[in-house]
Amino acid sequence: MDDKSLRSNTDELAGTKAAIKMAMRSPVGSRTVWTIVEGEEDVRLYSRMLNEEAVTIKTSEGNDGRRGYKNVESIVVEIVAEERDAKIFGIRDRDYTSFEVPTHVFPDNVFVTDRRDLEMMLLEAPSVSSVLTNWTPDFIEAFSIALEVGVVLGQLRLCNHLYDLSCVFRDRLKQSHIWNQNTHKLELDWRQYCRSILYEYITDEDITAFISHHKLDEVSPYDICRGHDVLKYLSLALVKLEYSVSSITSKMINAYSRQDFQNTHLYADISEWQMKNNVSVV
Repeated sequence: MDDKSLRSNTDELAGTKAAIKMAMRSPVGSRTVWTIVEGEEDVRLYSRMLNEEAVTIKTSEGNDGRRGYKNVESIVVEIVAEERDAKIFGIRDRDYTSFEVPTHVFPDNVFVTDRRDLEMMLLEAPSVSSVLTNWTPDFIEAFSIALEVGVVLGQLRLCNHLYDLSCVFRDRLKQSHIWNQNTHKLELDWRQYCRSILYEYITDEDITAFISHHKLDEVSPYDICRGHDVLKYLSLALVKLEYSVSSITSKMINAYSRQDFQNTHLYADISEWQMKNNVSVV
């Protein structure tokens, strides 16, 4: 079975785990290094960073069609346990694991982004910042606005996570209450509005105490901001339709350099793994 057929076959089966286990029965599949990532954007980036001749990158799709970090971990752990000779590792977003108590333990063969998520890792990279700045002179100011919103929302998302409040932000947070499309500016009371979405669960004083206790105002924006929040408000602040979230994302993925990748802990972890497993991944 050639590589093209292998990729086709693995895409036809329900669920990434089942697809890989079936593919591993072939000579090509048994030699393949499998990399499990959360979603399509991860595939687009890491296919540029990893050795495409040796590695096949798959999204973390379960039998129900859903993806995410939990699937990355479970697919890797289960295949390693079930297939003695499997060469497989996963890459997931760090999310808010750095703040969890007790300390979050990642499974063997699962590696994490240096920053909160893929998007924040990219936005921090000098190669990406340079390209975005050259793309539009408005980037620096717009990015500052987006980070400001991202930090506030990130602190609230972390509070929701650590206190297990079960607030679904996408259902409660209205973009129009944060960004005024007519003036192209943040609403004057946007900060208080953002905090108010948690008032059903905790008080404003509780939120302030949480931020103070964890010293969140001292935490890097790249560790607290959810990348999708930052990209949404970056796109809005840039105003023009050509600067959509998808176009910004594509620009970042294409701009990210191998040198920036090689400077990450993620790269170091993958390099160590490839040495232990005697394969060529990076």
